Amino acid sequence: MNPTMQIVIDFMNVNLHRKLSLDELAKSAQISRSNVWRLFKTEAGMPPGQYLQKLRMRKASTLLTTTLMSVKRILIEVGYSDKGLFARHFKKAYSMTPSEYRAKYHNLILAKNHIASRDRNVG
Repeated sequence: MNPTMQIVIDFMNVNLHRKLSLDELAKSAQISRSNVWRLFKTEAGMPPGQYLQKLRMRKASTLLTTTLMSVKRILIEVGYSDKGLFARHFKKAYSMTPSEYRAKYHNLILAKNHIASRDRNVG
């Protein structure tokens, strides 16, 4: 991956909880706004805002399956203030609501962890 893009992505990941402007993204890598835009379109095939949304949805899916945080707390952790917008973006990304996703995958991960723990204790 392009090192400059990695700098911007790292900045995005550290700041998922808040609104980020194109200016901030550009400053994080010491490049122009137009270069940030061009870099993401070339390297990721999407504009930086769309990439940021993808990172937020990925983080939300991880939190839904690995924690007992409320959906409201998770949406704040990943930079949303509007529950409806968060739910629409999540459903677009995963074809189910955050609650449906948690119900489907949280228990699956708990079961896998339980089996792995049991297997370690048997040997």
